[in-house]
Amino acid sequence: SEIGALASGISGSGPTLFALCDKPETAQRVADWLSKHYLQNQEGFVHICRLDTAGARVVG
Repeated sequence: SEIGALASGISGSGPTLFALCDKPETAQRVADWLSKHYLQNQEGFVHICRLDTAGARVVG
């Protein structure tokens, strides 16, 4: 929370960290921090995703 993330966690099925942010600027700050402190080789990556805010719906 010191860099602005609302919450963070670790995936239960793999070596994945995630953070929830309410502003794009905060997401970028978190992504930069994760890139600097957690990536150990060329196989890792940091990606900022947008949440789908439409909720559940029939699509097909």
